Amino acid sequence: MRKWVKNITIVFVSMNLIFLAGCLQQRPLEKLGLITAAGFDLSKKNNILGTVVYQQFDPLQKNVTKKIMEQAKTSKGLRQDENLQTSHKLVSGQMRIVIYSKKLAQRGIIQLIDTLNRDPTIGNMLYVTISDGKAVDLLTKNNIGKGSNLGTFLYNLIKQNVEGEQLISPTLHEFNHSFYDVGKDPVLPVLKLRHGDIVISSVALFKNDRLVDELKPDKLFFLKVLVDSYKAGSQEIPLNAKEFKPLIIKTAGHREREFHDRIYMTIDNINSSHKIKVLDKDKLRFRVQVKLKSRILEMTEHTGNRPCRLWQ
Repeated sequence: MRKWVKNITIVFVSMNLIFLAGCLQQRPLEKLGLITAAGFDLSKKNNILGTVVYQQFDPLQKNVTKKIMEQAKTSKGLRQDENLQTSHKLVSGQMRIVIYSKKLAQRGIIQLIDTLNRDPTIGNMLYVTISDGKAVDLLTKNNIGKGSNLGTFLYNLIKQNVEGEQLISPTLHEFNHSFYDVGKDPVLPVLKLRHGDIVISSVALFKNDRLVDELKPDKLFFLKVLVDSYKAGSQEIPLNAKEFKPLIIKTAGHREREFHDRIYMTIDNINSSHKIKVLDKDKLRFRVQVKLKSRILEMTEHTGNRPCRLWQ
């Protein structure tokens, strides 16, 4: 009797599995357009100009990368209109990076970010960035080859600088954490076209979800030290030359030179920690203590217009 009941149970479970498998929506890869990068610009009449870069697969030829531009009031409206321009169904599961123009970011981007958060196919490790100029120009007027995967290229551009500790990680997860946390605001990299090449030109500083200022590359080290902790990386920093004059090693053949007011030092293997203490809540005065441990790679002394290497 028990064996008979057991057999019926196995058959019933098997039928359910077959039924569920038959109900799953099948998506042949050849019929999909895999979005790898998306850009958003503020257009006329408060419309949004959306640009997507997607890949389509054809067994008879190499992978094809295509781009679509469309205008609408919402990001979902953009997706509907973009699908009208392609024979492949556009999907977001492989999206690597999203780019918002400065003008759009200055007005606020949380509504568009919220759309990304509500899409279950988009991962939290997606990179969020800002474009210096129009995002559509960044995605369409670059020197990246037609056969290249632009989304993967931009993702790796950001990733290797994050891993080298030149940038603070700009993932969707980090953006949400900084936006919704008390006392924190998002920080995102700014991408720019330079002679047809895409480069990281600065870092955008946000107040809530609005872009309010930028930091140039020479200031990124100080931002990283204040909001994050170094575990590696390298950096060139300027120092007061007079304070280092007694420490200069005088070797054979050394002759006295007049110091420039700055010595430039390159350090690596940086390990940092910081403490921030509030001194005055009304006037927002803080005391910041930063501890750095690193190795000196190189120092320079200026003699006229020519830098002279002291040691390496």
